[in-house]
Amino acid sequence: MSNSTPNNQQENPETAKSQTPGSAPTPHSPLPFWLLFVISSILLFSSLHKGGLSGYDDAFYAHYGKQMILSGDWWSLRINGYHVFEFPPMFPWLEALSMKVFGVTDFAAKFPAALSGLLTIVLAYLIAKELFDGFWEPILAMAIMGATQYFIKYAMHSMTDAPFTFFFTLSIYLYLKGLKEPRYFLFSGTAVGAAILTRSVLGLIPLGIIFLHLIFTGKRALMLSKYFIGAVALSIALPAVWYVSQYGLYGTRFLNEHFSFVASKIAGREAVVRDDLRQPEVTLCRTIDGKDFAIRIPTDAASRSSAGGGFGRVVLGFVEYPKLLLRHYWPWLPLALIGLVGQVKALVRSRDASAALLVVWVGCVLIPFSFADAKVLRYIMPIFPAFAILAAAALSRWAASGRSAVYAKLAYLLALGALLVAALFPQPRPRAEDMRSLAPIIDAYSNPARRVILYTYGELHHNYLSQLVWYSDRYCVHLTEL
Repeated sequence: MSNSTPNNQQENPETAKSQTPGSAPTPHSPLPFWLLFVISSILLFSSLHKGGLSGYDDAFYAHYGKQMILSGDWWSLRINGYHVFEFPPMFPWLEALSMKVFGVTDFAAKFPAALSGLLTIVLAYLIAKELFDGFWEPILAMAIMGATQYFIKYAMHSMTDAPFTFFFTLSIYLYLKGLKEPRYFLFSGTAVGAAILTRSVLGLIPLGIIFLHLIFTGKRALMLSKYFIGAVALSIALPAVWYVSQYGLYGTRFLNEHFSFVASKIAGREAVVRDDLRQPEVTLCRTIDGKDFAIRIPTDAASRSSAGGGFGRVVLGFVEYPKLLLRHYWPWLPLALIGLVGQVKALVRSRDASAALLVVWVGCVLIPFSFADAKVLRYIMPIFPAFAILAAAALSRWAASGRSAVYAKLAYLLALGALLVAALFPQPRPRAEDMRSLAPIIDAYSNPARRVILYTYGELHHNYLSQLVWYSDRYCVHLTEL
């Protein structure tokens, strides 16, 4: 990346990199990388088969993949036997592929997210290596990503957060490679398409980062290159194949249901998921004392979103995410803020291209998500690789100065030791113990052609529903009246 100023336009922006003041380029030894890679792998995969799946949202997404396996239909999404249109299919595809390899197990359900987490840790190293010449920045960025407890936690859940973060980060890395070799732009566009197929319109955010970075660094001409135009076309065309096919199969109902769900997450409106493909059923049931009664099963799969919000929530959003970071992003938050301030100064002072990328990356994630009504820290996990690189840039300034290098190496070894201890002695939280016990009983004593009645204290508890249909081989009807 470039470290050029307006008075130094002759420097090649595709080959120059930022350097930590006072440090010379250092050869990148592969040993620290592989140590971190092995320890991160142990941390993510060694206990992946333990702990069960939570109802929100692990069992829910796992059931999508299970339905693909059972139905043989990998093109449409189902939950509890209903067609649903809330989500795009990338993560369910990954779930189903994993289950094809490992079987329909908890490990298989968590594996795609864990692999995405590991690859994102690697990408933090690779991006820092693209942006900086020093030895410490890539290693520290990788170590910080691997030691970010919040990130590791959700990389061990069967949820879309880690896969979306991976595709998001991959598109940025391939864009940086494309600045040197334009054909990589096409791969970056493919990664953006995969991000869209994971989180719908939110997958367009990397394109915004790329466009703004090209503008800030004076590379607007690249937008007219055939490779860049091809990248944008790929990013739209790949998900369009699935969206157009769903429209062809289900008509405007698909578009209404899908985008109303996205809007409900942004604006806090209630989204109701319906299935017009199934006729209303009347199920005859019999009590243990021989009395018969009938239940009409609704054609609508119940909503999983909640109403609420308003302008006040939008305004508070710009305070909410800083509060969440203050609560959960430790001990790296001070270092990330120091690094961010340093990169803002570099951007203002010299239009540094590396600084521009990191600053735009942070802004393009924080600002749009702050406007959304639903605010959960894992929603902005795509910012974590940028934070790791910013924190690494701040740390590297200290590590590269004189005697501090000795302490930096000692701290690095201690961090490796802490990661190794966490990897070798995991304590996964037990989940779904009741449903894991009930599932074999349900399968043994119920008719496979009939739905099991689920009653949860007179209220809709979707976590129980998701766990029931994941751990058993039955569909259910969720009732609120005893």
